[in-house]
Amino acid sequence: MRKSLTIIILFILWLPLEAHNRALLVGIGDYDRAATGWSTIHGNNDVALLDGKLAAKGFTVSKLVDTQATKAKIIKALDDIVSVTGPGDMIYIHFSGHGQLIEDLNGDEPSRTDQSFVCYDACCSPSYLMGKRNYRGENHLVDDELFPILNRLKKKVGDKGLLIVVFDSCYSGGADRGEMSDDTDTDTDVEWVDDTRGTDKEYRLDDASRKYMGRLKRPGNYGDGGDITIISACQSYKRNYECRARGTGKQYGSLSYCIARMLDDGIPFTDWADYFRNERFRSLRIFRPIQTPVVETY
Repeated sequence: MRKSLTIIILFILWLPLEAHNRALLVGIGDYDRAATGWSTIHGNNDVALLDGKLAAKGFTVSKLVDTQATKAKIIKALDDIVSVTGPGDMIYIHFSGHGQLIEDLNGDEPSRTDQSFVCYDACCSPSYLMGKRNYRGENHLVDDELFPILNRLKKKVGDKGLLIVVFDSCYSGGADRGEMSDDTDTDTDVEWVDDTRGTDKEYRLDDASRKYMGRLKRPGNYGDGGDITIISACQSYKRNYECRARGTGKQYGSLSYCIARMLDDGIPFTDWADYFRNERFRSLRIFRPIQTPVVETY
């Protein structure tokens, strides 16, 4: 009996573990402008748009929306995904909200600015209070902080897994000459609107912020593991415009709406990098001509 039980246990352990699809959707629309300086956008709508479509593709979806999307809760959700991720898994992480450039203190960026996602509890400048003291930048999710988390995920999914990270945010608020006069394509299912994400005001470090942000470690290079595809809504010096669905009147991030269409059309996840590199998204006529998503692969 014991011998048979041992054989059964060994057989179960020998079986390959089933791969899983997991998604984390972070969307902020209702920022507290009085407390943080950030305007209302529609990142929360992006989560509602993508949730069911990813679930239909077999993803277990976790969501952080508006007040839930504090930096601490985002980091915990990312750590939770790392802890359960295994070889062959497909991980999809989506950030919708404001973005902001921050002075780079560790010298890893040629532009001398780091990119950051503006969490719900992040303020747009050190002039805002966080409790009884001035804000120090501690609730911005800086790319230097995100790197080690993505590197761990890359290792855990292994060479048969895939990690996709989407930023439907922006780091520039300056308009290009003539782009505001673009006319919406009447044959598409969205209308262009003037609402944008992000700001052209870089987060300027005061002494307290400089001391805090100076603790961030300089990221290295990605290690071995699965492929990472990182998709951003626009170039860092361009604006990221929202769009309005004609059928519902709801506003979404243009990149989020594009991805929803890609999910509907069954574009394989492994093809997403080439889809954006080859600008196949232009056929959907969702983005203004001046706006071009950016893709990076590692």
